Amino acid sequence: MPAPKSGHQQPRHPPIVPGKRFGKLVVVRREKRALYGIRKDGSRYRAGYRWLCRCDCGREAFVCASYLNAGMRKSCYKGMCRATSCGLFTGRNRYNRRSRTYGSYKAMFNRCINPKSASFERYGGRGIKICPQWLGRGGFAQFLADMGKRPSGKTLDRKNPFGHYSPENCQWATPKFQANNQCRYLAKNHTPEEIKALEQEAAQVFEGEFAEASGY
Repeated sequence: MPAPKSGHQQPRHPPIVPGKRFGKLVVVRREKRALYGIRKDGSRYRAGYRWLCRCDCGREAFVCASYLNAGMRKSCYKGMCRATSCGLFTGRNRYNRRSRTYGSYKAMFNRCINPKSASFERYGGRGIKICPQWLGRGGFAQFLADMGKRPSGKTLDRKNPFGHYSPENCQWATPKFQANNQCRYLAKNHTPEEIKALEQEAAQVFEGEFAEASGY
């Protein structure tokens, strides 16, 4: 018969010791924080022990063992470390999921450049292009600097629906606003002269140096 199992279980993770590295964090020592912590709703929770860690940027942070072992905390999440970890430059948030802002950027890229996209015929196939500073390496970082983070309940919209994707012609707008700003809607509520003026304005934006730098 097999020997009875011991009541002691093997630890799921290797022990945390001073000097061990987790991403940008290096463990310094284990310290006991306040006996109780306060949540946002005012309720208390048992704080217990935390590990004092030093980040590569020089800051220090108290982190619980479960966050370190699960990989949920790899930096101090302050300053540039927070910007990098939360996807301000990579397009991904702290949980390694695609951010909303990057999702809008990628959707714009696909419908203008990717012929396999279902929306390419209505955008790239119709001549809608993306400004050169939003393309290539560092394109998303420049897009973020020009447009800012995507607000909740809004997506990327072109002010002139006949124009191209550029900082001057793009904004964050609600679905209702965008529905009233479509080409087919403008055609019903504007004269042919006004529609032609919008098309000419859009064509002038992409002439000269702008068109040459874009590589289209």
